[in-house]
Amino acid sequence: MVFNSNFVSTPSNKLLNINNLRWNHNEKNQTHRNQFAKDRDRILYSKSFLRLRGKTQIFMIPKNDYIRTRLTHTLEVNQLAKSIASALGQNLDLVEAIALGHDVGHTPFGHVGERKLAEIIEEDGQTFSNMKKGFKHNLQALRLFCDLEKGADYPHFNGLNLTKYTLWGIAHHSSIPVKDVNGEQVLKHPVYKGYLNEIKNYWSFEGYIVALADEIAQRHHDIEDGLRYGMISRSDLLGQIETFQQLFHLSERNCLKRLRDEANLLEESVFNSLFSRLVINMYVTDAVKNTKNNLRQFIMNNNITKQEDFQHMKLNLAENEYKDCVALSSKLKSYDKNFHNFLKSSILQSYQAQALDGKAAYIIRKLYKAFVETPSLLPDATIKSYARFLGLQTNQRGEILKDIENARGSMDKDKLCEFYRCIVDYIGGMTDQFAYDEFDRLYGSKF
Repeated sequence: MVFNSNFVSTPSNKLLNINNLRWNHNEKNQTHRNQFAKDRDRILYSKSFLRLRGKTQIFMIPKNDYIRTRLTHTLEVNQLAKSIASALGQNLDLVEAIALGHDVGHTPFGHVGERKLAEIIEEDGQTFSNMKKGFKHNLQALRLFCDLEKGADYPHFNGLNLTKYTLWGIAHHSSIPVKDVNGEQVLKHPVYKGYLNEIKNYWSFEGYIVALADEIAQRHHDIEDGLRYGMISRSDLLGQIETFQQLFHLSERNCLKRLRDEANLLEESVFNSLFSRLVINMYVTDAVKNTKNNLRQFIMNNNITKQEDFQHMKLNLAENEYKDCVALSSKLKSYDKNFHNFLKSSILQSYQAQALDGKAAYIIRKLYKAFVETPSLLPDATIKSYARFLGLQTNQRGEILKDIENARGSMDKDKLCEFYRCIVDYIGGMTDQFAYDEFDRLYGSKF
């Protein structure tokens, strides 16, 4: 069968069953927006999305106005994902919703914040029940959008009531770690198990497209940031990219020739722009070509002749039949592995990138300690979140704080576990600057 660019893994508006589609309750179709466009708009206007502008991507305190933040990274992922999805005929609204929401679960200070919160929870094992353990940014996004954010339906429902397709894509843009327990694969961050169980049947190629775009965007902006900070030289970078020459088309070969011939003459902005064009062109072109071939084979293997065929068989497909359809070619993957190791060693593990990791980890640990010891230091929203999760019949700050103190006095593990989890949610949602300010307020001179 010839590849049909209209074949997508998510049903069209005509075939979309709105029953059980959304997290909390069903919503009718609108004439001017489809269900996934609603998701995109809700994410775009959410507080979690707005906070991305103040969160670290790689470099904690950008001395350069052009260094990426989580927000600029998200916008780049969105653009790359839409370019790939458009070439493959996939659902652009769903791709955009997933891309805009994919990183909202990130903590302040980048991955060091994520690791430190997970470590604190693991260390405090006697307080956190086994089913409440874990912190992972892609899964924390589910908790934010399903429970912590306040949408238009509040107080009747919590969260933004997104579709399960969007939630699945956000959760799966990054790995979902599992561990072996008595020979079985068990979720490493069990606090998110309930969310994952609800969305497990809502996979999509659009979700995999965003995950791949995320990888491509990271290569691209790691290079630009590394050049601007002087962590990699132009000659080293050109030496690395020359290993990809077998995959180059005429435009990439011409671009590389100019970069090589004029390496010491081009202004920084021109060199960076040319190099970015070369890298993105190569990765995106390869991704589209290889994915088209994979999808064509997928259609033939499963004898799909129309969209309805696929929707009937989708739930019976094994994960290994579809998860690698959206992918780079094996050749590019082999080159990319060495290139990624080079960037990781030169940039991600550099002194400039990691110099403040220790300080960030210290700040997060001290914030957690202060809030655990003195709950009254927490804002109303966090205090009320504790009451809501436990179903307490009060919305008064004083009464809720009294309940927390009683739980501490009686060592009520269920209540304390919920309280500490709310603290983790609060710290995890902070921007870098807000975390600095809170630390200074609690331990410094600011009032």
